[in-house]
Amino acid sequence: MGFTVQDFGDLVKLIETNEEWRQRLRTLLLGREIEDLPDQMQTMQKAVGALFSEMARAFNNQAQTLTSLIGAIQTLVSSINTLIVVQKRQAEEFASWRAEVNERFAKLEEAIARLAEAQARSEERLS
Repeated sequence: MGFTVQDFGDLVKLIETNEEWRQRLRTLLLGREIEDLPDQMQTMQKAVGALFSEMARAFNNQAQTLTSLIGAIQTLVSSINTLIVVQKRQAEEFASWRAEVNERFAKLEEAIARLAEAQARSEERLS
């Protein structure tokens, strides 16, 4: 006896109503690997979700670190600018003091030269 289209329809109805038959037929036709795909996919989704969460935490940590570094750099730049102003002022004051000291030394040299001349004249008169 042959298998007819009517028989096939009956077979389909039987398979649809019998969960155990449907499962066995699915395993037979698709193989165990295909059946395992939903579980594998769910496992991968969990793993990917965990990785994304970890990456988000790492990104937030990096963003906080970057914000801290930017603040530190701004503080350093401000300090350096203040030091530049102070250094320029000190250089100007030093140049002013140096000019004053040079002027005083020049006056002292002139005074010493005049005193030496006066002493020489005094020694001449006394001799």
